[in-house]
Amino acid sequence: MSALRFFAAQINPTVGDLAGNVALHQHAHHMAAKAGADLVVFPEMSLAGYPPDDLALNPDFLDACEQAVVSLAALTQQGPAMLLGAPLRQKSFPTLAAPPLNAAWLLAEGRVQQVVGKRHLPSYEEFYDTRIFASAMMSEPMRLKGVHLGVMICEDVWFADVAAQLKNAGAQVLVTLNASPFAKGKASQRLDHVLRARVRETGLPLLYVNMVGGQDELVFDGGSLALHADGAIAWQAPAWQEDFSSLTLHNQMWEISHGHASPPRTHEGDIYQALLLACRDYWRKNGCTRAVVGLSGGIDSALVAALLVDALGPEQVQGMLLPSHVTSHESNQLAQQLAHNVGMTWRTLPIETVAHTVAETLKAGGVNPHAGHTFDNVQSRTRGVLLMAATNAQAGTLLASTGNKSEVALGYCTLYGDTNGGFNPLKDVYKTEVYALAHWRNAHTPHNALGPSGVVIPPAIITRTPTAETRADQSDEKSLGYPYALIDQILTLHVDDDQPWRAIVAQVGNEAAVRHILALVQRAQYKRQQACPGPKISRRAFGRSRQYPIVNRFNPFHDEAI
Repeated sequence: MSALRFFAAQINPTVGDLAGNVALHQHAHHMAAKAGADLVVFPEMSLAGYPPDDLALNPDFLDACEQAVVSLAALTQQGPAMLLGAPLRQKSFPTLAAPPLNAAWLLAEGRVQQVVGKRHLPSYEEFYDTRIFASAMMSEPMRLKGVHLGVMICEDVWFADVAAQLKNAGAQVLVTLNASPFAKGKASQRLDHVLRARVRETGLPLLYVNMVGGQDELVFDGGSLALHADGAIAWQAPAWQEDFSSLTLHNQMWEISHGHASPPRTHEGDIYQALLLACRDYWRKNGCTRAVVGLSGGIDSALVAALLVDALGPEQVQGMLLPSHVTSHESNQLAQQLAHNVGMTWRTLPIETVAHTVAETLKAGGVNPHAGHTFDNVQSRTRGVLLMAATNAQAGTLLASTGNKSEVALGYCTLYGDTNGGFNPLKDVYKTEVYALAHWRNAHTPHNALGPSGVVIPPAIITRTPTAETRADQSDEKSLGYPYALIDQILTLHVDDDQPWRAIVAQVGNEAAVRHILALVQRAQYKRQQACPGPKISRRAFGRSRQYPIVNRFNPFHDEAI
């Protein structure tokens, strides 16, 4: 087999930004030419961005993608070939009744040489590909400079049939273009049970190029790699950043010409980096430069503030203290200490006058403002109004919500109050994980972080009892009836693992708690339906990957009292 020089381009495209994405491809092609590469390999849908959702059904978008492919093909007249991802309109069916293909395009010698489509279309959790794309037929290997490339697109590598077909058709190396979103524990599963399995089954070396960056609720971790034919890692790109590396395939063995060291990954470190990158890209890709966050002196707002400062820089984040008559002196002090530690600016807007004016207005209209949780919610919504107003007053600014996954699950939040915001960094982070991430951030400085090193979250914030502070002597766990450790155990089994309720009872040993928690989850669906987006880091996140009906009378307990 002839030696072939590859250039792996782990890039961060933006959905729909064809001009920007073309520029990323041009830059990578220029670097590859200087490195003497024969072929630049990009991620799945690298030109269009992923996931494009219904944008891929827009005929104007498909036209623009085709024009962009043609413009990039022209570059290959004088330089290396390109293997990139973009939708392919099915020419024999000019109407939208026939969906496009999710395709890999081989561009060489100034034109499109070959195109293969994605066969296996995921339609589970966060993936809606069967709604958008048509499934492709089995394809033959692509050919470049005497080498037969077994090209697969993301989900195809998770199944044995495509790799086996390519091997039988003469493929000499497996090349897979990917937009594989991050989830806790997925990187090791992907390597050990998917990529190495395909290598073991075919006896072929493999090149895996993955997307990096945030796109709405999804975040892609990169981690591109090459495996020798024996399954050993020949090269791996760093996670959470763009990377460009050169490697040569010679006699089915990889030789690394140029690559960056891939630092070891840890559980909490991966989660924190995922949230940081998700925040940075959500703000950047939406054209926003500044963030506002409400600071309560509690752990959730503290972690969100640290994330935003790390993502955007301390000068781009403003904290808002919104005290009421029941806000403790400790809460105000800790909020100010946090702001000082991370280097962000802050200001104080007391809510007392506004909240009581609302209460008096309700009373004058015959509504009891102190019935149930009415005044608690008035306080929260007053804060929400002030936070939104402060955000609106600054161009290019987005408000961050601070609710964690435990609160979102249980509905322990106020619509149009603490749920206000354009993005919620902790939407898929349980309360117990919030504490673990706070400890991790105090002990580590994340890669590419714009915030300070050292202890940024005051230890007293981590150790204090969590409370919404809308009334005296309030605590979250007293209001919820159970400790967060038990709540999160039940929620993880129910939401993330889809366990039946009796199995959950068997594992936690507290039927009353399970019944109570699961009933709260079901009742809160209408709140989650109206919540702002946030990054997905688990297998089942509220939003894109877990969708339940709001009107839902199914009751697994068969108990009308639940």
